[in-house]
Amino acid sequence: MEKSERRKQKRYAVKDVAFVVLKTNTDEELGQIINISEGGLAFQYFVGNRTLQHSNQLDILLPDNGLNVAKIHFKPVADYELSSELPFSSITKRQQSVEFCLLNDNQLNEIKEFIDTHTYHTKD
Repeated sequence: MEKSERRKQKRYAVKDVAFVVLKTNTDEELGQIINISEGGLAFQYFVGNRTLQHSNQLDILLPDNGLNVAKIHFKPVADYELSSELPFSSITKRQQSVEFCLLNDNQLNEIKEFIDTHTYHTKD
């Protein structure tokens, strides 16, 4: 069975090192953004023998230029384990895709600027 594309917007590969910080009531988790659109993003993260804490809010950080898009509400769409390059490692690499929810105008404008400046894409 062929997997159909469910995304409403095209995702763009990130060319600069950018991070997502997942916020919970007691902790923060860090992941590296792989691709992004105006409607969501995918990021990779490492876990040991623990699970990622439930979160519904994240920040997007681009350390090299000080970009910080804060308090973005989201819902997870997919989360899966990636194949390990180290067969006996207790550290697991995973990828999660999320859909943005309830973006305000400022957040949307900052995400659009991030896409225009820090991703690989062509204008149609």
